[in-house]
Amino acid sequence: MPIQIIPKEAAKLPLWQNILFYLSMAVVLAILLSYGIFTQLTKNSEKILKEKEKLFEANKNPETLVLEGNIKNYSSRVEAFSVLLSNHKLGSQFFSFFERTTHPNIYYQTMSLDIKNNKVVLLGQTDSFTFLGQQIAIIKKEAMVTDIQLSGIKINKDGKAEFELDIFLDPKIFSPE
Repeated sequence: MPIQIIPKEAAKLPLWQNILFYLSMAVVLAILLSYGIFTQLTKNSEKILKEKEKLFEANKNPETLVLEGNIKNYSSRVEAFSVLLSNHKLGSQFFSFFERTTHPNIYYQTMSLDIKNNKVVLLGQTDSFTFLGQQIAIIKKEAMVTDIQLSGIKINKDGKAEFELDIFLDPKIFSPE
């Protein structure tokens, strides 16, 4: 028995698939067309910009050149000052810390503030070691203190305790707020 091939009619796609296909083709075509238009507009704008820059350069006179030089000079000065100002540390903020942490029965004779190393060296005296211990406890409680060292403890001829305190501070205390 011979096999016969019966030609069948091709299945038709649903209407919504045809619409979606042609709509997406239209969107792709619109994108390609807009890309070409924007590329051409960019080239025209660059050409016009170059022409305007040439015209601007041609119209410069010596007075304008001098003014531009002055502006560049002032601009470089402002930038240099900005760098200095951003690196500037404020030692004056330490004094509010010092006032807040000084024990009323401690007398400081000298103070050396080293902002670069965040260190303060204090030479002082007090009537008793109790006050000195209280002073050290007050300073240790401060969040801005990273370390404290006591050295050179002695009793002077008046019977008062003399000492040297090295206080190491957090660098934030010297930064502008």
